[in-house]
Amino acid sequence: MLEDEVMKLMRVDINFIPCVSDPLTAEKRLATAILGRSIRDVLGGRTNSAGIRVLPQNTFDAMDWIMSPEKTPGSYEWICRVLVIDPAWLRTWLKDIFPNLDEARKNEVRRELSFIFWQE
Repeated sequence: MLEDEVMKLMRVDINFIPCVSDPLTAEKRLATAILGRSIRDVLGGRTNSAGIRVLPQNTFDAMDWIMSPEKTPGSYEWICRVLVIDPAWLRTWLKDIFPNLDEARKNEVRRELSFIFWQE
C-alpha cells in the first residue's frame, strides 16, 4: 500500500529524516523543513463541534504548491529532487490515499509525521 511506502521511506532514507545523527546539508535541512511544513498544512485542520473538518487557508496554499508543475528552485518538484523523493508518488498519497483513511489511521499518520518533521 502506498501509505506504508511513505512511512517506510521516511524511516529508512536518512536524507529525508531531519532527526538522525548524520548531518544533512543546509540545503536538505531547508528542503525537509519546507516539505514538512507543507505536509503538516495539508494534513492539518481541526474538527468543529458538528464533526466537520475545518481547514485553514494554509491547507489550500500548501496543496496548490504541491500540485504545481513548476520545477524552479523552491518549487515542490525541486524540493522533492533535492530530497530524492518521487513528487508524483507523494502527491498521490496526499491527494488520494490519506483522505480515504479512517480517522484513527489519519491521526496515527499525523503523529508519526509530527515525530519526523516537526519536533520543537
